[in-house]
Amino acid sequence: QCLTAKKYSCILITNDRKFVNCGIEIVGYDFMKKLDNRRYGGRLKARKLDIWKRSSKICSEIYLYFQDFKDYGFKDQITRSSLSVPSNIAEGVEKYSDKDTIKFLDIARGSIAEVQTQIYIGMKIGYIENSVGQKWIDEYEEISKMINHL
Repeated sequence: QCLTAKKYSCILITNDRKFVNCGIEIVGYDFMKKLDNRRYGGRLKARKLDIWKRSSKICSEIYLYFQDFKDYGFKDQITRSSLSVPSNIAEGVEKYSDKDTIKFLDIARGSIAEVQTQIYIGMKIGYIENSVGQKWIDEYEEISKMINHL
């Protein structure tokens, strides 16, 4: 890919959040294209990703399944860990740097392990029907594989 040299004005952001043109022009390569493709446009970029859609769907299923559940501690823990998966995927794809993106995708992967453990325990103690729990575990396994391929 051919990179185009462009001039950029140096803008400083002061402590009181004012933008100040420092009067210096720098010549750089058009790195903004990569950033534009990732995060600009004011819309949640994750909404276009199947991995985000699938993890959001299963999170919604878990919330609805435990909607009237009496064991608040278990309900709170499993819903929080399921919510963490699509949330961290979304946050990761919105980050500027690959390092930050990887960090949030790693957190999402850890949350998958956490929610799979809670589903397994929920199945063992009779909180979750085996067929439902196994479906969720399998879906999270597929989502984890998708994270590995991002």
